Amino acid sequence: MSQSRPSKASIPLARGLATMLALMALMASVTTYRTEAARDVGTPAATPAVQRNGDTNPDLYAALTPNSRDAIYAATAGTLSRYYVDVAVAPATADALTAFRGTIDLLFVNPTDRPLNAAVFRLYANDPRYGDGEIVMRDVEVGGVPATPVLSVADTVATVALGTALAPGETVTVTYSFDGTVANDPAGSYGMFTYSPSSGTLALAHWYPILAGIEPDQDWNVEPVSVNGDPIYSNTSLYDVTITMPAEWKIAASGVETDVSTGSTGRDETAHRFVTGPSRDFTFVADATLDRISRRVGETEVVSWYNPGDESGAGAVLAAGVATVDEYEPLLGDYPYAQLDLVEVSVGNGAAGIEFPQLVFIGGSYYAEAPVTPPDTSYLESLVVHEVLHQWFYGLVGNDQYAHGFQDEGLVNYLMTSFYRLHYGEDAFAVAYLSQNEIPYLRYLFGTGDVVTDYPTDDYGTASAYVVAAYYKGAVAFGAVREAIGDEAFFDGLHRYVAEFRFAVATPDDLRACFEAASGDDLDALWANWFDEENGTVDFTPADLDADQQRLDALLAS
Repeated sequence: MSQSRPSKASIPLARGLATMLALMALMASVTTYRTEAARDVGTPAATPAVQRNGDTNPDLYAALTPNSRDAIYAATAGTLSRYYVDVAVAPATADALTAFRGTIDLLFVNPTDRPLNAAVFRLYANDPRYGDGEIVMRDVEVGGVPATPVLSVADTVATVALGTALAPGETVTVTYSFDGTVANDPAGSYGMFTYSPSSGTLALAHWYPILAGIEPDQDWNVEPVSVNGDPIYSNTSLYDVTITMPAEWKIAASGVETDVSTGSTGRDETAHRFVTGPSRDFTFVADATLDRISRRVGETEVVSWYNPGDESGAGAVLAAGVATVDEYEPLLGDYPYAQLDLVEVSVGNGAAGIEFPQLVFIGGSYYAEAPVTPPDTSYLESLVVHEVLHQWFYGLVGNDQYAHGFQDEGLVNYLMTSFYRLHYGEDAFAVAYLSQNEIPYLRYLFGTGDVVTDYPTDDYGTASAYVVAAYYKGAVAFGAVREAIGDEAFFDGLHRYVAEFRFAVATPDDLRACFEAASGDDLDALWANWFDEENGTVDFTPADLDADQQRLDALLAS
């Protein structure tokens, strides 16, 4: 997630009979596109140490680039949980909120090294910040046997007993239906689960009952929905999703669209099928008036989706997305997906953009930003770069954002400013780094006090303290690591990190170990100073803040 720009200067389900009738008609047209023949596909011989009891259908990997597909399939086939999702959406009207109804066939693979007696799901949209929005999970069966989900944590957690101890690597089928209602512009949602009447855009993240994230210590994440940070924490799975909507609506979604068909009820509707390959969740945006432009970088098509009248901003978003992939693939490792969607969405509540697998939300209020001349930096460009870099750090390599928010946010914020060095030169890097990392941190340090960077996201006293710690001080800290070990070791360490923990959940110790392996240095003291302690007034003085501001002013005046 990107935060708003720091200054460079000092519940019922249905809302009326019409909605329910529309949903019933739409659901009648949802068909199953997968056949038993398609599922009965051979798989390469498995490594003996890896159990492969899950779905091995190679069609589920169609979202991957040709160069990456075979290797990723060989490494993950049969090891990941798999969702088959069919959902029908009835968009909002003057008299009714947006509503949806769907079914899920989940093949759950126990990813831990201990038996599990239950599967735990998150219903994030039941959090009060989503206003009139909600999700209801019903008709649950485990292996064909009815089961009753037990709700907890303000109805955002649903625990389903499996009826047996599921051994590590073993699978069980969990089927369920779900209903949902989407509020109009709920103030607290960041724009993640919302319909915007002004733009006509429906943005749906965490819109279905999803398996709760399993933390590195192998416990389910059942904490209250995060107040300060990203709410969604989940493990990598495979998705095959069919969305039925009125025919005029266009959909941007995680993965790639593999099939489009006409509904069978006589209504003017279309079913869109998407598959994702390995993905942490599935998010989509729908709008009857969205337009798109695209450009290829390597084997990936980068798509910029925008509202009418925002063509100039959409072009800037596309250029920034392409440049980010182009600059960072050689340093971090390949972006392995065939498509990356950058979607204009109304976001808010302090956010400017939000990352999801193979798709990002870009705040529509920034699309009218006037062009700038380097070394000045465009915040719209910075926003896109930040969110695209999350495709590596959050998307490919996961972390527990509830416990270690800096691990992706601080790293991505530093790499975002480093983009300007790669793409424009040292002066542009200095402007970006000072204005978006070091100066905001030092202002807080000498105005309010220091913060610990590696600290549970919702244990900070205020949202601003979290932002300073995770985004600003975290970025300054990664800059200190880079300065200590040098450019080559820094990027070699990140390349190792992506290669070793792709599709997994890594810890801060894992990241430090990759830097140590690349550099040959013991980083314990450096890491503790920047990430675990409050030593800001030892590392900096008020004179440093004054010097930073003077340098920034001079660069912007040049």
